[in-house]
Parts: sequence; C-alpha cells; structure tokens
Amino acid sequence: MPRLSVVIPTYNRAAEVTGAVQSALDQDFRDLEVLVIDDGSTDSTREQIAGLQDPRIRYLYQSNAGVSAARNLGIRKAQGQYIAFLDSDDRWYPNKLSAQLQALDTHPDWAFCYAYADAFDPSGLQAGQRPQEPLDPTLENLLHHNFIPTLTVVARAEALTTAGLFDRHLTNNEDYDLWLRMAIRAPFGCLPQILARYTVAADGLSSNPMKSQWQLAKVFEKCLHDPAFEAHTTELRRRFARSCYLLARDARATGDWSTAHSYARKAVAALPGVGIQFAPGPSKLQKMLAAIKPHLFRYQAFFAQLTSKRSPEFQRPLTRLLCVETGTGFGGSSAGLAAFLERLDPRRFEPIVVGYRKGDNLDRIAKQGIRVEIIPPPDPNKHPLLCKIPGFGFLYWALPYARTLAKFIREESIHLVHLNNGIPMEIPGIIACKWTRTPCAVYIQGLEPVSRIQRFLIPWVTRWLFISKGMVEAYELEQYYPALRYHILYHGIDLDSAQS
Repeated sequence: MPRLSVVIPTYNRAAEVTGAVQSALDQDFRDLEVLVIDDGSTDSTREQIAGLQDPRIRYLYQSNAGVSAARNLGIRKAQGQYIAFLDSDDRWYPNKLSAQLQALDTHPDWAFCYAYADAFDPSGLQAGQRPQEPLDPTLENLLHHNFIPTLTVVARAEALTTAGLFDRHLTNNEDYDLWLRMAIRAPFGCLPQILARYTVAADGLSSNPMKSQWQLAKVFEKCLHDPAFEAHTTELRRRFARSCYLLARDARATGDWSTAHSYARKAVAALPGVGIQFAPGPSKLQKMLAAIKPHLFRYQAFFAQLTSKRSPEFQRPLTRLLCVETGTGFGGSSAGLAAFLERLDPRRFEPIVVGYRKGDNLDRIAKQGIRVEIIPPPDPNKHPLLCKIPGFGFLYWALPYARTLAKFIREESIHLVHLNNGIPMEIPGIIACKWTRTPCAVYIQGLEPVSRIQRFLIPWVTRWLFISKGMVEAYELEQYYPALRYHILYHGIDLDSAQS
C-alpha cells in the first residue's frame, strides 16, 4: 500500500494532464500512487493517461460533477496515509513531496503542510509567486485571506476525512473552505520553499469578482454557523459583512435592486459598522459617514426594487433552494429528500434544509455539506382540550410557523421552496411562500385527505410534484382537485419544470 496518494482532477485537459501526472511520477519520493479523476471529459483524456503505462497510475471516471466532487472521489479511493493535490495544468518540482513529508514527520501535530509556488501567465512569463509574502501559518492569518496554494498542500488523510472533505456546493474558494475547517481542528505548517509552479488562468477568479465574493460570503456564513468557530465570530462577521456589502454594490451596478437590498441587509445585520472598512480616510468624520452609508444604501435599494426591474444581463450565481422537511427525519419522505439532494447539481443550486426535528436522514443530508436547520413548530397537542375546537390547530401552529418560515425565506434570499411531505403538513410553507411571493413546489407521495383550508391553498402552489399519473388522477377524482399544473417524478425532482 503506497504511503502517499496524489489526486489530480481533470476535465477536457488531455493536452495538459499528462504533464501533471508525469511531474508526480518524477518525484524523488517513489512510494506513491497517482489517482487521475476524469470529471466527465469528452476528449482523449482516457487514452492519454493509458499511454503513460505506469502501474502507480489509477484512472477513475465520473459523470461531470465539478472539481470538488472529483477531488472528494479521489480522497475516498486513495490508499495513502497522506494525500497531495495537483491540477492538470500545474507542475511539481522533483523534491516537493520528500521535503514536505519530512516536515510532516517532524511535526506530527500538523494536519497539513503547504509550500510556496511560482506563478506563470498563460504565455509562460513568470508572474510572481504565492504566497506573495511570508505569513505565519495560523488560523488568525488564514481568516484574513487564503494564502495557501492548493497544489502545494500535503495533508494527512485522517485530517481530511475529519474535516469533511471539499464542499461540492462551492465552485470557487472550495479549497479555502476546507483549509479553514482543517485549521480550526489542528495546527498546520508551512515549508518556506518554492516547490511547484502553476498557471494563472485567464478566466480565473479575478475575471469574475462578484462570483468570487459570493462564494467567499458562503464560506464565512458556513463558519458562522459552525460552533467550532465560536471564538472567531468577530473576525468572521467582519469578513462576511464586507463580502455582502461588496455584493450589494455589484448588484446595484447591474440594476438588480432586490439582490442589492438582500445583501445590504445581511451586511449591516452582521456588522452595523461595516462601512468603516470602506472609509476613504482616517478622520472621525470620514469614518462616521462611511459607517452610515450602508444603512442608507439598504433603504435606497429597498425602495428602488419596488419600482425597478432586474437587469436582463444579471444572473444569480446559483438558485437558493429551501427544502422544508416536516416528517420525523427517519422516514421515507426524508430518505427521499436525502437521495434527491445527492443528485442535485451543485453548480446550479444551493440547497438549505429546514426540518421539524433531528433524524438519521437529516444527519445524512448534513454530511453532504448541506446546511440543515432544525426549527421546531409550536405543538398544539400541549392543549388537548383546545385542540377539539375547529381551527385551533391552524391558528396555534400553522400561522406562527408560516411567519417563521417567511422570515427565514426573506433573510436567506431564497429563490425556490420545495415542500417535502405533502399538503396536510405543508400548510405553513405554502402560506409563507404566498407572503414572500416565492415559487413553491409541493411533493405529493401518497393519497391524503384534503381539508377545506387545504383546498383553498391549492391555487397558491406553483407546481405539484407527483410520483405517478395514477396519483394525479386520484387527486382530481377523489379529492376534487381542479386542473393543476403538475409534474410526474421518476428519478427525482425536475427543478427546471418546478420553476416554470
């Protein structure tokens, strides 16, 4: 069994990937395996890798799911005690692995070790190095910005597994997210030597600053919800508020006042004085005016969205999907939700799950890196005598919980709501969607009696999701459903249809 595993994700890079593989095979440390994870390439990647004919190479193919999913597959299939990462257009210098393994052996408490890397532009000219300046490898410095080149990281496999691997729902800064989760659990170190080289892509993060900031905001938001980062809440709020305010200003520039208002509200809620970070000078007056500006901008965006339309050129990076699970968390509906979320395209959708109570299936969802919030509803059964009064349960349970869900939908800027357990248990969600004007899809699993109030709510639902044509007919005949827009599910929820 090899001591170290090299994980190389690739997608339609047949001309470059062989060079990356060869640079791993040419290391003076020989006890390794090279896992090439083909993320659904349609070019000659498979043939190029087969032509290398080295027994240390393992080729794995998966349907296109993104770089994080490819790296995670490589980590799960790796046999080594240590794991190193290399992209298809990057290269290592021959002594990289031996030098870093020696450092890890010297410091058994380190979860991972990184080094320096030369940067080159696409034409081959040197463009500096990364990190650009020496920094102590501490969590406090890492919270300020990501100075760790992924291609230089050698990590202990156990530390990666404990931290939870790469978040496949992030398309940028997924490496930063993982380094933070590892650094909060164990020390890490730096070997201050240039041991690799990478190419600065012309279409990298700098060409899409809004997408980069949006992903950074997600990283900091995740950390704020992680109890392990409680001691660093102040810095995380500062970074989260800064990213949100930048996103709000970018959205204003594109004419998307709704998104501008949403992010401005998040920025001032996380850090009321966020504007001070953007003060043009050090004077007290300049700082005071800068501190007020985000609050004024928030109300400007609020009123502007009432009269303005979103710019047709602007598109949100991802659709924020709220899944409301009203079951026990152990049964068939939550199991179906877990399976559905496993198939959801992380490059198009960002799911958040709200459950009534904890359960094994919700734990399964959380292990996918998906945010799960437990928000228990009021329990009318605490008042058995009042429950006998018609309408008491609706007033005591449905309306207050609808108000809670509506607040969550607004605060999280949800674009689409998926109600997962049939109409009798989804009344609060339907009402919340009506109040917030958010499209909702109700997933009907079996034939259930429909009350008068439920039949009244039917026109408020954007899309009904059934599992068979027979069930649709049964609802139309036995429950007196009017002609509805519905979609039949065979292999999961078709969200394109649900949004139509």
